Amino acid sequence: MLIKELRICDFLVFPGEQVIQLPTQKDHNLVVILAPNNSGKTNIIRALKFLFYGHLPDCTELTAYRLIHDGRRGAASVGHEVAGWVEVTLELEDEDLTLRRTVKTRKRGQDQWMPPELQFTRVYRVPRLSLVVDADGLYQTKLRTLVPEQLFDAFYFKGEPLDGKLLGGVTAIRESLASFLHEDRWQDAETAAEAVRHSYTKDLGRLTEKNKEYSELLNNEELFRKHMLKEQEKLAAKKKQLDETTGNFDDVTVRLQELGSGGDAERLVSQIRDFRTKLESARKARERADGDIARLVGGSRGVPFVLQALPVATSILRQMQEDNIIPADVSERFVNRILSSPACVCGRPHDDETRLAWKRYKEKTLSVDLNRGLSDLLNAVQESNSHSYTKFTADITTKLKAAQESRARALAEIEKLDASVSDLEKKLQASPIEEIRTLTAKLRELARSRETLKGEITQLEDSIAATQKTLKNLKEKMERARPSGALAQKERILQKARARAEKLRLLIQESREQLNRSFHHMLQGSVTEYYDTSATDGSKAHINRGTLLPAIEANGQVRGNLGGGQSQLLALAYIVSVARLRKSLHVQMQKLGIGFGKLDDQSFFLDSPFNQVTDHYAHAIANFLEGNARQVVLLLARQQWNLVQPIIEPAASRILGFQYHTLPEKILEWREKDPKLSDFSYQVGAKSVRLLEELPGAQQSPYTKIIPLN
Repeated sequence: MLIKELRICDFLVFPGEQVIQLPTQKDHNLVVILAPNNSGKTNIIRALKFLFYGHLPDCTELTAYRLIHDGRRGAASVGHEVAGWVEVTLELEDEDLTLRRTVKTRKRGQDQWMPPELQFTRVYRVPRLSLVVDADGLYQTKLRTLVPEQLFDAFYFKGEPLDGKLLGGVTAIRESLASFLHEDRWQDAETAAEAVRHSYTKDLGRLTEKNKEYSELLNNEELFRKHMLKEQEKLAAKKKQLDETTGNFDDVTVRLQELGSGGDAERLVSQIRDFRTKLESARKARERADGDIARLVGGSRGVPFVLQALPVATSILRQMQEDNIIPADVSERFVNRILSSPACVCGRPHDDETRLAWKRYKEKTLSVDLNRGLSDLLNAVQESNSHSYTKFTADITTKLKAAQESRARALAEIEKLDASVSDLEKKLQASPIEEIRTLTAKLRELARSRETLKGEITQLEDSIAATQKTLKNLKEKMERARPSGALAQKERILQKARARAEKLRLLIQESREQLNRSFHHMLQGSVTEYYDTSATDGSKAHINRGTLLPAIEANGQVRGNLGGGQSQLLALAYIVSVARLRKSLHVQMQKLGIGFGKLDDQSFFLDSPFNQVTDHYAHAIANFLEGNARQVVLLLARQQWNLVQPIIEPAASRILGFQYHTLPEKILEWREKDPKLSDFSYQVGAKSVRLLEELPGAQQSPYTKIIPLN
């Protein structure tokens, strides 16, 4: 779809009616529009999208009135109607087609507007201006067929780097091609042909119902044929799945090649695992030391804290022992038995004095029930005793010291291992090991699916071949069992009609399959032609068979993640090739007698295509754009123009300028941010053109005027 003329009136930054004439006569028509940043380059793309589809991503039904130029709205009085519109004249096969989309509203108060009205019309200028509303949506459908909305951002590109996201991924590309080919209609046509054949078969059955042999053969033929058709449907679906699986397998393989083997990451994981095991052991050692310390302190019963009192206690206890307060191990019953006997234990008869001594002993020592406790205490305070407090304390001190040393070693080990694990985890975060693991698992799954599908396809092909052989035998038997006489002529006519319907069905089916198979072949050839001859680093274009998305092959490896220059050049080659593919498919369809109007070469509007690329690739892209499409419109700021001017200017059919008028303070602000802007002039040929001016008079609404520069 080539554009001969673009008209804009009171739309976005363009006041009044302004015209851009675009040449289409030559094989390569290159138009350059020079414009300062923020002066309307992207607004041209937005205007085209609004014209084609009637909506914009950042514009709702209630805010569409803002598309009308600010100055036009600002000058409107309450109750006054204002409008803005975009109009395009397309060069088509039979005649030029001019279409206009208008947005209009009415002012109802200060900064208040009625809900806007959108209108899509065909425009006639001869003998006078006439607008005919597209009431039945004929021209809207035609526009969407010429430029599917999924492909708009590729053909009319708005400044971001060209990459896979711009292209919308495989779904958008594949769906746009399917939409263009009207695959649903092809299926309907195939179904209709089959219905016709089935109708003839029923007529044939009624005609020959008295011929039992023929009728039975006819029924068997239909049964086997239905089975074969179902198997063929399964086979087509399996082959499609295989193509998709193979494409996904190739994509995953490419990504794994980009990521590497993951050996370093595996070693990091192994080291982290070992360190974490050691860290867990160190933490358990610390916990054991903490437990030992707690048990030792609890079991000490505070003895170590009273060691200073032991000498005094020892002295007191010894004096008590000398005073018989701490006697030998003698019980009270024993003393009572001595007192009740006539003689002492020594054999001497008791008298008042001996009995009094035993009674004093009993009252002084045994009656206070301190015998055992004082005896144990005496044993505990004597250092020579094996169970003395001194030895008990020394033993606890030794054990506590050992436990504290174990705890200190464990804490040091924990700190060291924590630091090591943290360092390794940071390194692992920068490593693609998790993605590699996921992709490796996915690759294994895809490989299994691929082999399973291949096996299923082989089985289906064998089943279909066997069924076809059976059908051939049935056909031969039917030929021998054909009715004779008056029925023979009618049977022959119905059989010929059935054969024609089947031939038509097969033609539609095979043509559709052939076109689908040609997607990859044609796209690969086209992108190779465009990219390989322009790339100067020896890389080659590679189109994934399953997804139809582009990558490059260098040094035997396919890579999808490209640098800025490579990505830009490859994407430009790709979108030009997609347009070429659509045209080629259309030619094939016309050869088959199936057409939906002429699909001509595609125009391309490219806003700042040299962003984020080196000088080397900028020149390669400029050379590519200069000769590989019927119509290319480049929108360039001064930096990009200066970069590619020696290549682009001699090839340009027309050079235009967007002269932007804005507030003086805005110009001053831009000059302060970038002193290199100086006077905002562009060099075109031998003259210097200034494209940034102050607003005249008391105007406050910035605007852009389109002016010729050559």
